[in-house]
Amino acid sequence: MSGNHYSKQVMHLEAALQKRMAQLGLLEAENARLKQKEWALQSCILGIEGSVAATKAVLEVENVLVALERKEQQVQDALSQMGCCSSSYSELYGVRLLRRATTNPAVATALLNTPLLERRQYVKAAMQKLGLLLPKYDSAAPSTSLGCAKERLHAVLDDLAMRILLTTLMDPPAMRCSNMLVNLETMETETYPEDYWTTVAERVHATLTDDQKAALKTCWSRVASKEQRKIERQLLSIAEKIKLQHFCQILQFHNTLSNKQMAELYVSSWPFLPDSLAVCEALDELGW
Repeated sequence: MSGNHYSKQVMHLEAALQKRMAQLGLLEAENARLKQKEWALQSCILGIEGSVAATKAVLEVENVLVALERKEQQVQDALSQMGCCSSSYSELYGVRLLRRATTNPAVATALLNTPLLERRQYVKAAMQKLGLLLPKYDSAAPSTSLGCAKERLHAVLDDLAMRILLTTLMDPPAMRCSNMLVNLETMETETYPEDYWTTVAERVHATLTDDQKAALKTCWSRVASKEQRKIERQLLSIAEKIKLQHFCQILQFHNTLSNKQMAELYVSSWPFLPDSLAVCEALDELGW
């Protein structure tokens, strides 16, 4: 076979290869164009979904803000009717904590959407911190980079109280008693031991001033009878009006006791959250 024949074959192959390469270039260009269109379409879809999600988030935050303001007005009215507002409403400690949530409704919304187990784990960690800081509360020892024990205890208690007050006020009825009768060490439901709150009340009673006793007693005398309280413990289902009164009792503790006294109440109640009504029952039995 002559050399010319091989040369012609090579030329044909090169021509076919160039044609294929040209076709490949066109396909690559078309593929890039389609990918660009796909990316633009996905961006558009994501943008729409993001806008919808953002709109929903804004509406949810606005709804929480409106509901929180409405609930706060109900609390103010209830406290006034119960004679529990000895000072300006806006100056009360618990009210200032609720106002903190009001000024940042996005945070309030996030807290209300937090799963129950995660809430309990936070409460457990906060109460353990209080237990560690309380013995050093009055210490004159040099502060660490985190601050002195008193300042740190106040910060932990402020955040813990704000969360408890907010969720107690805003959660649906089925969630209101979710932290009652729960052992925070095991995260399991557990009946309070007999006379448990009497022991806690004795420790609280020893630190109360006459004015504090009078303030707590005024609120307690208007909240619920012992018989009603027994029924509530059994049912764990409470009418909205009664729940508002119970919330006022919790609020009254935070408004009346000092930060140190509240920390002692939390620590004494461990591994349970303080049951303000059970403590008041015990204080009543102690004669205030």
